[in-house]
Amino acid sequence: MKTRNLLLALGCAAAFTACTNSDEPAVAPAMRTVTLSVEVAEPADTRVAYTEDGTTYKFAWAEGDKLRMFYKNSSNEEKYADFTVDATTISGGKADFTGDIPTDINGTVTIGYRTANNFVGANENKVEVTGFKIDDSNPLVKNLAIRTVLYAEGVEVTGSTLPNVKLQHAYAYLLLKEGLLVTNPNKTVTSSDDEMFLYIGGEARLVFSSTGVETESDPVQTRYVEVTNGKLAYDYFVPINVGKEGGDAIELNTYAYQKIDGTFTKSTAVTQPTHAYVPGKIYEVAADNTHWKATLFE
Repeated sequence: MKTRNLLLALGCAAAFTACTNSDEPAVAPAMRTVTLSVEVAEPADTRVAYTEDGTTYKFAWAEGDKLRMFYKNSSNEEKYADFTVDATTISGGKADFTGDIPTDINGTVTIGYRTANNFVGANENKVEVTGFKIDDSNPLVKNLAIRTVLYAEGVEVTGSTLPNVKLQHAYAYLLLKEGLLVTNPNKTVTSSDDEMFLYIGGEARLVFSSTGVETESDPVQTRYVEVTNGKLAYDYFVPINVGKEGGDAIELNTYAYQKIDGTFTKSTAVTQPTHAYVPGKIYEVAADNTHWKATLFE
């Protein structure tokens, strides 16, 4: 990414003082083009688990995709540069990306991805994803693509080529099936009613910097939850943060909000059964799952 500084020329009045070297305007840093050759690392069994029949989903790059590199400049300031995919190099989850960074940047950087390079505005270094229902206009594949977040930490930058960058999945996913009891059996909330929010898990917002990816305390939010007699009226696809490595048995806390009589009311919080999750995998919670605990309103 080439930048151009707008320089303000300051004249020196001979009657007052002579110009010195300190009056010279700052010079924009020299830039170099860097090529990243990346590959998305799927879970260890090389598949994203979906259903018992073995249906799989694998990530593939598309024309227009971008990566964001987070680095520190020579003044030790946090900066970033965007890299664009070379469509001619795409081969499934492998592709080359090119972008420009200052020539004096070496050492380690962090690389991040979300659909359409969704680090924007005040969240230029943050990613926050929410769950959503699955229907004809938002099928599972679309939900998965929109909510896929990838990253690589500690990437060594030397020269103009990074030949083997492995991007990891940031989230695991819950597939909550239609008919799953999530709240009071006598509660019905439709699209025309006040919205219900379902919260699952712990820290979910990701913060990217040159030194890596951290989390902020903000639980996963699933919007527009519709229930009939306390049961989900649709399938819902929910990203969850399970740690960078995953595989450890963890508990997910669940609760809900609903606007009742003009005030948002919080349900009781419950702890879901302990389970081991791996980033990049989808875990189905069947409608008849007797272990899942519903969040009840008073």
